[in-house]
Amino acid sequence: MHKLITMTAAALALAAPGLAEAASGTVRGTWKNYQNQGNYCDPETRNCASARYLISEYNTYHPISDTKIYLKDPDGAVIGAGVTNDNGYFSIVWNRASTPAYVRAYWQFEHKDDRFKIRGETGGVLAKWTWEIAVTNGGIVDAGNIYAGTSTAISGLANIYDGADRMWNDSLQYSNRMQNSFTGLTIRAYPEDCPTACAIGGSNLIKMPAGSEFKPQGRILHEMGHIAAGKAAGAKMDPGSYCYPLETTDCDGGWSFTSDEWRGVALKEAMATVLGDIALYWGGAVDPRSCLSEGECEPSGSIEDSIACSGTVGRHAMQMDRYLWDIYDTQADGNDHVDEAYYAFVDTLAAIPSGYDWGELSSYRDAFGNVDCWDCFHPWEWRNAMLNHWAGAVDTQDIYFQNCLGFF
Repeated sequence: MHKLITMTAAALALAAPGLAEAASGTVRGTWKNYQNQGNYCDPETRNCASARYLISEYNTYHPISDTKIYLKDPDGAVIGAGVTNDNGYFSIVWNRASTPAYVRAYWQFEHKDDRFKIRGETGGVLAKWTWEIAVTNGGIVDAGNIYAGTSTAISGLANIYDGADRMWNDSLQYSNRMQNSFTGLTIRAYPEDCPTACAIGGSNLIKMPAGSEFKPQGRILHEMGHIAAGKAAGAKMDPGSYCYPLETTDCDGGWSFTSDEWRGVALKEAMATVLGDIALYWGGAVDPRSCLSEGECEPSGSIEDSIACSGTVGRHAMQMDRYLWDIYDTQADGNDHVDEAYYAFVDTLAAIPSGYDWGELSSYRDAFGNVDCWDCFHPWEWRNAMLNHWAGAVDTQDIYFQNCLGFF
């Protein structure tokens, strides 16, 4: 039997010389990007306790972590694949019928676990790739540092990826519900039909136009917050008109954090915002801020500030953000005695009953799709959901009034 096996193996080798000449090797390297996103915290100007993104990371080379890397031969065929670790490092074995003249390492802006990927305006694959890397059969080649963007050639795409990766790593992954449902998101770069940034939940799609790459809090983090909230709720929760009292999608004079909004819209937008806030600040933060800038957020964006309640301030996005933040944070201010875990937000969304009555997901409309409550689903309905539908059964009434939400 042993001789038969030996002869068979020899015959196979003679019959298939390509098989006998099969080659393989290893390519190693570290992918980096020049980090150029705003919304960092500067310890020289404020208390940065529990801030997740400091100015020391800004305008520095940052590892491209948790992403897929492909090795391709001169014909463009994939002959090896792997992922980067937290430090952007990869080590990938290639296999081919014969040793290629060279390989290139390709980065196609894809999260290693398929949480998200960045594509072109119409959905085409985008990529960064290396120089020609000479390889040998059985050899190990260290390509060293590979830069997707530099200080003189900043990559907006790489910065979008970095923001999305931050949103997953420092925010969404801490929810079991998101671990199970947040997957397959496509982020399309530089569309012409979305002037700011857009989340389209039904298509599991985000559009990021030019100029949005370096404003993570108000753009990629916020839009991923919309996708996460939509996945948790499973239904649209407001009529889609932004500024009170207009029944249109536009706002007279533009929009700001202190514009009057329909209360249901304000809640939905604040939910997306607070999920993004948490990617930059954790619960112990002393001076968390929210803004739309490319630099550090101004003091006016402080989420912990208190204001005098008057007029219609309860319709403002900033007040709604402050209310939701007080549910999560551990800083005691005023009547803030609620310190809930991150997952409370998405789990409460998932617990809201479907239907068209007060306190139900589609309370803003009737069963025929007609809007009959422009202010719904509003924050008092949210307070009811956390108390009566979420398993944690917490009452947020005190911080609801502390943040002036009764003034509308």
